[in-house]
Amino acid sequence: MLADDPDPPYPSVSDVLYLAFYPASYASLLLVARSRMDQWRSSLWLDGAIAGLAVGAVLATLAFQPIVDATSGTPTEIAVNLAYPAGDLLLMSLVVAVFGLNGWRLDPVWLLLGGGLALSAVADGLYLVQTANNTYVEGTLLDAAWPASVFLVALAAWQRPRPKVAMHDWIVMAVPIGCGVLAVNLLIYDHFERVNVAGATLASWTLLLALARMALAFLENQRTLTKTHTEARTDSLTGLKNRRSLMADLE
Repeated sequence: MLADDPDPPYPSVSDVLYLAFYPASYASLLLVARSRMDQWRSSLWLDGAIAGLAVGAVLATLAFQPIVDATSGTPTEIAVNLAYPAGDLLLMSLVVAVFGLNGWRLDPVWLLLGGGLALSAVADGLYLVQTANNTYVEGTLLDAAWPASVFLVALAAWQRPRPKVAMHDWIVMAVPIGCGVLAVNLLIYDHFERVNVAGATLASWTLLLALARMALAFLENQRTLTKTHTEARTDSLTGLKNRRSLMADLE
């Protein structure tokens, strides 16, 4: 409808439809994650949130600020231009968070979904920078990124779910520790080269949730030790104290 208009309006109804992609994707990701999980554990929630915030902090530091600097126009145009990288930033963080909810398993579904959405986010960022600098040219490899991302997302729908495997302890602990170290490095870097507000805020929240994850791990270990101690001194059939409990009482 607007292709032959020499001066097309911006923003237009096309932007409304483009931006509607983000809330639809958020809801779909959560529904897919819920359908593939047996239970929603607090530790998985925290792991996913920590990783998502850490990725968001890195993306906000490296990619968001150049787009902000290159954006100009009326307040409405600036708001619409920034809505795209903000939506992509949140989308990528949510993809990583959902991957954490899935127990960090190399499931082809999440790899294809994440790759497709990441490709779309990169294409959006390059398009916004080129448009702001008047260097965008139609028909280049950049235009192929959007249909390629849609193809990857569609391909993910055809993947059969893989059987769940046991998690390794080092993976469970490596994610919050690694993301916490990454957040610390970003905040240290902020003292030498200013990090934008979004990056610094996301890095700070990453650290706070990493501390909460460590506290939760400690509580889970304490509950496990208490349960093991009780089972070791109790007969599992009758619920009565066993010989080990008797010897302890006699001492």
